[in-house]
Amino acid sequence: MIIKKIYEHKLKKYRNKINNQLTQIVQNKIDDDKIIEMMHYALESGRRFRPLLFLLTYKIFQPELDNKTYQMATAIELLHKASLVHDDYLDGDKYRRGKASFYHKYGDRMAVIVGDILVSLAFEEFLKATNDPYLVQSWSRLYRLLALGEAKDLIWEGNQDIDTEKLKSMIYGKTASFLEFVMIAGCYLATRNQKLATKMGQFGKEIGFAFQIMNDLNNWCGLEKKLGRLPQQDIISGKVNLVTRLVQQYQTSVIDPAKLKERVTNEAKELALQHIKAAYCILENLDINNKYTKVLASLLKEFDQEWFWVDRDDQ
Repeated sequence: MIIKKIYEHKLKKYRNKINNQLTQIVQNKIDDDKIIEMMHYALESGRRFRPLLFLLTYKIFQPELDNKTYQMATAIELLHKASLVHDDYLDGDKYRRGKASFYHKYGDRMAVIVGDILVSLAFEEFLKATNDPYLVQSWSRLYRLLALGEAKDLIWEGNQDIDTEKLKSMIYGKTASFLEFVMIAGCYLATRNQKLATKMGQFGKEIGFAFQIMNDLNNWCGLEKKLGRLPQQDIISGKVNLVTRLVQQYQTSVIDPAKLKERVTNEAKELALQHIKAAYCILENLDINNKYTKVLASLLKEFDQEWFWVDRDDQ
């Protein structure tokens, strides 16, 4: 995979820097050995996709990184991990990326508490990076959208009559809004240009939709089995998303399981492709050609492949 090679070689130093900062934050802010152990478990794995996307966006416009950019990158990862700790508990997912999910290892109550600790640490790091009113408002809005998206996901379980626009609002809250913020923050901190930041945010929003569609498709097809998730867990749990909607639509008319898989896969990829094409247009209209925009272009080219893998550290 192109993106995996970029992660392993070109982005390794940035990942290491983020990992080191996460470790230092836990050691400096937490004064109990058991809680430190749990915090490290919650933070130790993952690709650091969101903070790295933030740094890449920043470097499109400003090549030199400083402490504040790494503080923002760390804040982004802390908030993301908080959302995962809570999300796995709410969804009942016992494994994440091939390892026991936090709540499955430490229990429901600790998942709630540690998730909250991560949120507070994220906000502290965010405020070290900036107190700009535009970004403070954007951060607050993001946290609200994440919670609303998760609430809709829970409320709508088992209700296949939810219309497409409502489903899109859930995807926007749960996934796309985070990538939107990541790219807004990266652009704005580098340029202080709200109009340009909004444009980059739209790019993040588009790839967020594509990412979530492919993630849901991979779950239904069983490709997430190597990450510890049961095949078709979303169907079993009564989750409602654009892929389960397609399955419901074609199940009654297509009897052959192979043909059903082919039809759902093709249509889901076409839905994702629409968002990828929109993201390409934004990138082209940016009219900036450097190695960082090339990385973003590579990400778009990989959309129909597996946008996840098990890192060596996770195996």
